[in-house]
Amino acid sequence: MTFTKFFTSILLILLGFSIASGQNPAQVRKLKKELAKITGSKEFKTATIGFCLMDVETGKILAEENSEKSLIPASTIKLITTGAGLALLGDTFRFKTEFRYEGGIKNNVLTGNIVVKGTGDPTLGSTRWDATNIDSISEEIYRRANSNGIKEISGGIRTRGWTLQKNAYLGNDLPPGYNIEDIYYPYGAMPTEVNIFDNVVNEHTRVYQIPNYDTSNRWYYTFDVEDDLDKNAQINSRFPYRQIDSLSYLEYGDKASDFSTNNILSLFIKYSLKNKGIKMGKDLQYFDEPSFVSNSLLVYHYSPNLLDITTKTNNSSINLYAESILRAIGVQKYGKSTLDTSISITRQFWKKEVGDLKGLRMTDGSGLSRSNLCTPLLFCKMLTAYTKRDNFNSFYSTLPIAGKDGTVKNFAKGTAADGNAHIKSGSMSRVKCYAGYVTGKNGKLYAVSVMFNNFEPDATVTAACANLIGKVAE
Repeated sequence: MTFTKFFTSILLILLGFSIASGQNPAQVRKLKKELAKITGSKEFKTATIGFCLMDVETGKILAEENSEKSLIPASTIKLITTGAGLALLGDTFRFKTEFRYEGGIKNNVLTGNIVVKGTGDPTLGSTRWDATNIDSISEEIYRRANSNGIKEISGGIRTRGWTLQKNAYLGNDLPPGYNIEDIYYPYGAMPTEVNIFDNVVNEHTRVYQIPNYDTSNRWYYTFDVEDDLDKNAQINSRFPYRQIDSLSYLEYGDKASDFSTNNILSLFIKYSLKNKGIKMGKDLQYFDEPSFVSNSLLVYHYSPNLLDITTKTNNSSINLYAESILRAIGVQKYGKSTLDTSISITRQFWKKEVGDLKGLRMTDGSGLSRSNLCTPLLFCKMLTAYTKRDNFNSFYSTLPIAGKDGTVKNFAKGTAADGNAHIKSGSMSRVKCYAGYVTGKNGKLYAVSVMFNNFEPDATVTAACANLIGKVAE
């Protein structure tokens, strides 16, 4: 064989390997050129830009920039939380809330209380599902109470969280790196053992009891208070918080006695039952431990399945749901959970999947903490490893599609990534990140992570990210 023929054969073999592997060297060069253009731009002179593109079939890195730099991931860390949640808990996992009664029933009178046993269901009272609406839950409780012959309750409604350590997630025990102003807003709502209305109160929230509060604060709500004893009596109650607040902010402000999730849920159930004709005691009664009689169960209320919750979490980037999934991981393992134990179990899962977790610092499950850190390379390794799992299709289906839905509905429109990227976004002040999967024109699947930190406020970061993801899709 002549040298020319030998050289030609080698070229053909290499070309065949490139085609077989689905790589397009010209497009890779085009992507790298775009990456260099962005990183060298004066617009991003103050920014740290991290990028990694990985072939999920081979694990080969096709392009990278600062891929081993630890950067703030914002909400893209939800991929780490929800991926572990689906793997460890399963698609069909449901949070369970028990409604029981304590005391005895005689002559249609329950001498005791209805007790709510919470296990961290973040969807209780949410309007995102018909079955989780508070009116649907109250109707279910009423039917079961009525079937047990209960026409009157001498006590009230009290809540009890037996699987989570109370106060581990509210008040001064917020995860490190949180901005106290963040938990003022709906996206900053934190989980507890009993959640209600996505842990947010606003001008549409119905309130049935007037807390004894100083109303001198100039920020307040005016709510109508429903008095079931006198339908004509409508009393205006002023509440010292702004138009929309997360309950974790109210608890942080030492208003837990009236605005705790436990108390709000109790009030709603109490007055719902009164509306349906069940007489209730004047005051809520609280005891250290419940004392159940046999057959005391009224209702098991189950949340939507975890796959459905995770889809909402990743599509709409719901911090409360992500934090609740993280806590559930710890609860399932140990029966009760703190933030640290839940994070530890999550890290153990991912270490088993990818090995070294160098560059990862996880201080919450939602990405709201600025103390979270991850590298673009580690994101790609995790995403690639997950493609080998039996439940990959479930996880993949929870990610919003660029240009189509969720927080990326308007992202990368008009590029090759439009409709071809299942990707999670993450944003906070001077932080913009995207991580997920992109399907190329060759039909191959790629893992990608792009992270921008510390850019100037007027920088066109979203457009730059869309250009990069678009080039990946090409």
